[in-house]
Amino acid sequence: MTRSNIPPEIRRCATWCHLLNLIWIVILISTTAVLLPWFNIHYISFIVMILILPPLSFLISRTLALVFWRTHRNRHPLINESGKDALNFSLSIDLCVLVICTILFASCGLYPAALPLLNLISFTWFLVPLLLFTHFCLIIFGSIRANMGEIYKYPYTIQFFK
Repeated sequence: MTRSNIPPEIRRCATWCHLLNLIWIVILISTTAVLLPWFNIHYISFIVMILILPPLSFLISRTLALVFWRTHRNRHPLINESGKDALNFSLSIDLCVLVICTILFASCGLYPAALPLLNLISFTWFLVPLLLFTHFCLIIFGSIRANMGEIYKYPYTIQFFK
């Protein structure tokens, strides 16, 4: 498929299929900016906000992307493939982040006797920001390709939707 064959509104919908997977960044930043002054910097409320807000923003983002894809997928094959690939990639990244965070939180009570294991686990703290940055860059790249009328296949993706 080339850009000249696909109408601009179809290319825009395919682009939104990709970009809706990044709404979690907007939700996280705007909610933090709005809610932070309301808290009197009580540590417990701040910790609760840090623990609840990211998973909630990911859930809202994936739900919006899924609803948008499900309502527009019958309009054109580009929208169907773009939405499916973007959701599969985002859910794969979410699964990796969930596994890494589970390992990190489960290893918080390890004793110093397991020092080599702790060094390996402390290295995994860098994987979550690296995965999220990779997710951001590849989603932007996929949305640019969708705007050009091309289907972008994400690397290392678990196929949740076929």
